[in-house]
Amino acid sequence: MRQGTKKFWGGSSYTGEFLGSQRHGKGTKVWANGNRYEGDWKNDVREGHGVYQTNDGTEYTGEWKRNLRHGHGKIVFQNGDSYEGEWKL
Repeated sequence: MRQGTKKFWGGSSYTGEFLGSQRHGKGTKVWANGNRYEGDWKNDVREGHGVYQTNDGTEYTGEWKRNLRHGHGKIVFQNGDSYEGEWKL
């Protein structure tokens, strides 16, 4: 694995570990709109544990599978409402 940064069309970027040309391992993606994901990647998708923050203040902390929330996690919305439990694909 190697460390690096990749810039995407549209203004997003990824900094972290790569396996070949794919995001794989620990890394952070920041979208042009300010949304941010920091956590595990596998074969170029979010997979494992990570934190996703949106530009409106919503934050999800938990498990991911195939780029979707899956497993145990907690989401807290900007108004303070929250949900903690199991997520399924």
